[in-house]
Amino acid sequence: GITPQGKDATVIDAWNRFGNEVWIDDVLRLEQEHPYGFTPVALQIVSLGSMLADENTIEHTGESLFFLIRDLIPELFRLVSIAQTINMRLAKGAYKFKNKGGTNTEPPDYDEATGIGAISSMGVEEDIEPMRVDDIKQSFTELNAIIETRLQRGSISNVDLGILGATPPSGVTLLAAKSERDTVYRPRTKAKGLLNKTTAEMFTQQVMQIGGSVELGVPGHKRTFQTSKLNGEYQTEYKYFVKSPELDAGVLTLYAAAGDAIAKRFKDRDILQLEDPDENDLWLSWERLGRNVPAVQMNRDVRNTIKLAEQGVEGAEIEAEIASAAMGVNLEQMLSGDIEVKPEEEKEAKQVVPLLGQQLLSLF
Repeated sequence: GITPQGKDATVIDAWNRFGNEVWIDDVLRLEQEHPYGFTPVALQIVSLGSMLADENTIEHTGESLFFLIRDLIPELFRLVSIAQTINMRLAKGAYKFKNKGGTNTEPPDYDEATGIGAISSMGVEEDIEPMRVDDIKQSFTELNAIIETRLQRGSISNVDLGILGATPPSGVTLLAAKSERDTVYRPRTKAKGLLNKTTAEMFTQQVMQIGGSVELGVPGHKRTFQTSKLNGEYQTEYKYFVKSPELDAGVLTLYAAAGDAIAKRFKDRDILQLEDPDENDLWLSWERLGRNVPAVQMNRDVRNTIKLAEQGVEGAEIEAEIASAAMGVNLEQMLSGDIEVKPEEEKEAKQVVPLLGQQLLSLF
C-alpha cells in the first residue's frame, strides 16, 4: 500500500497517446501502456472570457461564470465583513459618557451600564449614549445594492432563481431577462454539448477496438450491442435548451402579440426558437386532424384505453369495446352523409402577461 506523509497527498493521473502514469507526492507509483492509440481524456473549456492577452489570462482560462464578476467577489466578501462589524457595533458598540469632569472621570463599567434592565445614576448634565453608525449603515446598504445588481447582470439573475418581485413583470421585461440569461447560459450549454460529443466519439472508438458484441446498460436492463453497427460515417450531436416557465411567458406574450403580422414558421423559429419547428408542425397537424375528424380522435382514445386494459385497469377493456362499436356506427353514418362533421374552431393565442408594464399601459 501507499502511505502519504501527512493527512493529504497530491495525486496526478497523467494520460498520453501511449500510456498512463500515476504520481503521488511527486513519486511515480504506476506506469502502464494502453491500446487506444489516442489520449482517452475529454476536455472542453467554456468559450467565454477575455479575448485579449492581458494579465493573468492563462490563470483565468475557462473560468466561465466568474468572468464578468470575478473582481466583484472579493468586494462582496469585504461588504460581508463590514456588515458583521456593523452588527457587532449595534449589539455591543461604543458609548460616550458625558460628565462634568470630562476625560478625567472614570467611566462606569460597560456591562453594568448597558446590561438588560440596568439603572445608572448620573447628574443632570451627565448622559450615556451609543456612538452613531447610521451613516455607515446607509453607505453599506447602497453599496451592497450596487454590487448585487452587477452580480445578477454578470451571472444568474433573480428571475432565473424564480424570484419575480412584488409586481409581475411585463412581457418586454421578461424578454430582456431571457436575452441576458441566454448570454450567460449558452456558452456553458455549448461547452457541455461539445464535451458529451467528444466523450461519445472517444467511447465509440474504444468499443470498436474491442469488437464483437458488448453489453450496455445498467444491471437489470442490459442489452447486447453489435459493434459492427458503428462502422461507417455518422455524426454525434448533443443539444441543450434552457427552459424557464417565467421567461417563456414573455416569449409566448410576444408570439400572441405578433398575430398574423408574422408567418407562423418565422414566429416558431425567431420568437419561440423551437428546437425543431418542422417536427412541431407535424405534431400540430396530427392534433388538428383529431380535432377536425371526431372518428380519428375516437380511434386514438380507443387505442389508449386498450393500453390501459393491458396494464390491468378494471373496466378499460369493456369500455374500449363499447367505444369501438359506437365508432363503427358513427363511421357508417359519416360515410352515408347522415352526420355533418364540424371541425373545432382554432383558438387565437392569448397573451400570458401584459406585453408592456401596467403603468405604461395606463398612459394609452
